[in-house]
Amino acid sequence: MKAMRWINVDNYSPPDTWLKKANAVTELLKSVKSKEERKKIIEDNSSLWRELKNDLFKLSHGKCWYSEAKRTVSFFDVDHFRPKNNVKALNWDGFETINIDEGYWWLAFDWKNYRPAGEITNRKNSDEDGVCRGKQDYFPLLKGCQCAANPNDTIEYEIPVILDPTVLEDSIIISFDMNGEVIPAVPNDTFEYYRAKITIKLLHLDNPLLTDARLYVWNYCKRLLDEIEKIILKRDAASPLIEEIKRNRLAELAELLSPKSEFSSVATACILQSKHLWAKNLLKFSA
Repeated sequence: MKAMRWINVDNYSPPDTWLKKANAVTELLKSVKSKEERKKIIEDNSSLWRELKNDLFKLSHGKCWYSEAKRTVSFFDVDHFRPKNNVKALNWDGFETINIDEGYWWLAFDWKNYRPAGEITNRKNSDEDGVCRGKQDYFPLLKGCQCAANPNDTIEYEIPVILDPTVLEDSIIISFDMNGEVIPAVPNDTFEYYRAKITIKLLHLDNPLLTDARLYVWNYCKRLLDEIEKIILKRDAASPLIEEIKRNRLAELAELLSPKSEFSSVATACILQSKHLWAKNLLKFSA
């Protein structure tokens, strides 16, 4: 049951001209010693990651990689999954995390570190209780894992807490309920459970605007499922008109499940949690 649709980046690569420019800036960053110099170089070349913005959004059909929303999350940024300058420390209800302090400056121009994201999930904002939300410069790691503090360290040894939409196994860790709420889809008190809870809270995936939009999709999907089920149960009274209605409703369901549709993973969750066994066959067309 997925709330975060997997973004497959395996078949994408930026233009060679972009890669050459990005590699040149990265080598320049490695040649300087002070944090201030690195920060200035990154700021002076910030247009580079913006050049890939449209291409990266095409991979998600114009949706935020974290929330799967389009207009709901307003402005869009190119988030550096591993922050490029500074990393904020995170303390969350007694769950201990660690992080490096100065950021992953050597990944500032590595396109594989980019995650297109909406304003609600990425920028600093407050929830209805006045609690600060948004990914910002947070990148907590599991306490005890190895941290990559420079280009010579291996980031694969790190164990991130925030769920990554480009990692297939991360996309199954959160799901939805019938109220449009985003919930952990793993057993309580496991590491993956805490990853889900922290990601939901930090990225403000439980924002009321997002919840209401997901609830609309859930209810729409459920209405279609129930209508089709009624037609199936009255098969003896079938007619060309009834069959056309059924085909149209199935087409609407397929549209909700399409990767191009906003909150398509909500429709997926609705079908997975429904009592209609036939409906689950539709999921084979939604990859």
